[in-house]
Amino acid sequence: MKTIFKYELFKGKSTDDKVGVYLPEGAKILYVQLYEGTVFMWVMHDIPVKNVILRHFELFGTGWHIDDKNRKHLATCITPAGFVWHIFENLEG
Repeated sequence: MKTIFKYELFKGKSTDDKVGVYLPEGAKILYVQLYEGTVFMWVMHDIPVKNVILRHFELFGTGWHIDDKNRKHLATCITPAGFVWHIFENLEG
């Protein structure tokens, strides 16, 4: 059986621009969005969970340099302060 779960990626005032999240193998990212000052992703996966893998996510601001090789764009979020963040999954880890 599949279920949708919410995972935190980037907290509001955090200066981290990279984060690793353990997700079940085969997990499908459905949606990524800023919610109450934190970037979350909603992910669908099987339960019970059998195996997990570490997946890597990165946040880039508009105007920042980015090497998009082996990165998959997931979402663009606009903060209440007007900053625009672009969320990518780093497929190389």
